[in-house]
Amino acid sequence: MNRRASAVLLGVTVAAFALAGGLGARLVSERSASAPAGGEPLDSAPPPVVFTTIVLGGFRGVLADILWLRASRLQDQGRYFELVQLAEWITALEPRHTEVWAFHAWNMAYNASVMMPDPEDRWRWVQNGIDLLRRDGLRYNPGDPLLYRELGWLFQNKIGTVNDRDNRFYRMRLAREMDALFAGARPDFDALSSNPDRLRAMRALQLAPGIMRAVDARYGPLDWRLPETHAVYWAARGLRHAGHADGLMCERMIYQSLAALFLQGRLLFAPERDVYLTGPELDLFPRIMGALDEARERHGETIDAACRGFLNEAVLLLHLFGRDGQARAAFARLRELYPSDATAGGYERCVETLLASASAMDGPAPLVSAVAQGWCYRARLLQAGGRADEAADELRRAGEKWNAYLAGMPPERRARLRLPTYEELQQLADDRARRELAPAQSPPPREDGVPPPPAAGNPTPEEPAP
Repeated sequence: MNRRASAVLLGVTVAAFALAGGLGARLVSERSASAPAGGEPLDSAPPPVVFTTIVLGGFRGVLADILWLRASRLQDQGRYFELVQLAEWITALEPRHTEVWAFHAWNMAYNASVMMPDPEDRWRWVQNGIDLLRRDGLRYNPGDPLLYRELGWLFQNKIGTVNDRDNRFYRMRLAREMDALFAGARPDFDALSSNPDRLRAMRALQLAPGIMRAVDARYGPLDWRLPETHAVYWAARGLRHAGHADGLMCERMIYQSLAALFLQGRLLFAPERDVYLTGPELDLFPRIMGALDEARERHGETIDAACRGFLNEAVLLLHLFGRDGQARAAFARLRELYPSDATAGGYERCVETLLASASAMDGPAPLVSAVAQGWCYRARLLQAGGRADEAADELRRAGEKWNAYLAGMPPERRARLRLPTYEELQQLADDRARRELAPAQSPPPREDGVPPPPAAGNPTPEEPAP
């Protein structure tokens, strides 16, 4: 009786495995059919992925659920290194799921990195998170807009903000890498086609010259050594695959990053002297307005707060940096879209109000720094006009307010922000004056805010433009 029952149970077990195998093959086929177009076939994937996909069949979903439960417990316990290993297994089980890649990359870049005492080791973990998404995640999900957005977020937030104490170190390392790759702030796209070594290095980073050229022409001029520029690039790539809801996320990343570049998109970089100073990139004004207008047409009032805030900053900074025509154009849009008591009194009254508010020096550090640089630059304009006494007053006011702003900041936050000294602010103003007050070297922008069209060139044989 026991022998007969064992035989029956064995037969049922074999039949169950055969049925599971058949269902597994069917599930694999259906997953492949519904996978994003252009994804790498899983049968040519690395051995662990092939094993889990084909051999485990339908059981891999159950196993993935068990591992996710284990991952949640490790997350709660702060055991991030074990979590990273576990996430690698989950990634092999579910290579088509965005959440898996985002979860794994987040833990590398945010959780595992902060456990490292050395900045170099922390940067390595941040890079590991980025590389995981662009090397492996996009390999299997090239049409997933959320994966591009997650990748852009690592540049925009992890490297581009001051949330991490070593944010300046990350920025320096990224700038060094890109400066070496592009031989400066912007690639020579025409020359890239004849440089196979550089093209190979760019492809390893998923940087497609054709898309870069299109992004720079549409949103630039961009400095590709800055993390915000890479956030724009990845969000623009995601936008090519996005629907309405996903598109809003990508567009929001684009105009937020461009607005950040408006405040700190001009880089003075001398790594041999540990110089990494940023100032406003005012030439981006019309491109940011274009991006905001497009987003407003598609998403309405959801972006009104961002648009209103940018226009107020634009009026103030364009005025301070002597771009009165553009400042008036920004004010006209502000009054048209968001009429208020501040705009009812006209342009001059609005500027006075904004200047009075800026003099309090209590805003976000990038804006306060940009305003202080504007005062220094304004002094250079007065000097160039032969008004030395007024220039001296402007410089004195800028120095007093900036030094007071630094003195009132807690030492830990000041070290994390690594804000420039007053002497460095003047250095930035001098550098800008040399570029912009010498017409032979750098022609001034048109008063209507429209930059000259990008130089024509032969298209680079890469991916199509977004």
